[in-house]
Amino acid sequence: MSTYDDIKDLKIQGASEIAKVAIIDLNSYGNHITEVTDKNEFISKIEIHADKLKSARPTEPMLQNCLNTIIRSLKETKSTDIIRIQKELYMHSKSEILKIKDNMQKIVGYGISAIPQHSIILTHCHSHNVANIITKADPIKVFATETRPRFQGRLTAKEIASKGIDTELILDDEVVDIIDQVDIVIIGADAITKEGVVNKVGSRMVAEIAYDHKKPVYVAASTLKIIDKIDIEVRDSDEIWEDAPKKVKIHNYAFDTVPYKHIKKIITENGLVNPKNIKF
Repeated sequence: MSTYDDIKDLKIQGASEIAKVAIIDLNSYGNHITEVTDKNEFISKIEIHADKLKSARPTEPMLQNCLNTIIRSLKETKSTDIIRIQKELYMHSKSEILKIKDNMQKIVGYGISAIPQHSIILTHCHSHNVANIITKADPIKVFATETRPRFQGRLTAKEIASKGIDTELILDDEVVDIIDQVDIVIIGADAITKEGVVNKVGSRMVAEIAYDHKKPVYVAASTLKIIDKIDIEVRDSDEIWEDAPKKVKIHNYAFDTVPYKHIKKIITENGLVNPKNIKF
């Protein structure tokens, strides 16, 4: 299986992990180009491969932004020697991966500061940033939604429970039933857009319920996820009901958009940011 297939088939999950494996794959692809001697032809091949990787998950801004930065840097190089350009590709790739890792560390630090001591937390879906924040903040309890239809919430519950934290996996539909027990809601983000934060479908429901019950909603996400807008991915209906009757229509939207009015702060590598201060 190729990196493209692994990303497309959700064998690799989490924006940071997807971006990192794509960057590594792009660098590896460039190092194996041996038949080209022209700079523009080399960069053209790299760009085509980057476009293929991006097409595996067109709704992942971090993937798009990191690969675009690498391509842009290569186009700006004054080098004409292919071996030299391959070395620059490696350096730019390494820089982007280090940036991702550094951002994650900073986000966790700022995220911990946002969580009151002895909190009960609610989270939805799976986010490496959110899981790291929660485990290091050491809350007294965490509610994690199962997050249908791919059950990414199980990853969150397993990861948090392994750290000795009291963890309860709940049905997505149970959020309204437990929200009064919750002190704070923390979710991740697949994209930060002008319209709002795009995250796993159900995030808007969770945020609206929290808002109505006066529970603060925080979003943990790197600014590498900022993009003007994205198309909401519609996935295969078989994920919902494999042998559904032909007359039953199924819309399997992978994401929804949380309006900024429902979000207290976005936890970025630059600190706790008011959504209205996000720059596009």
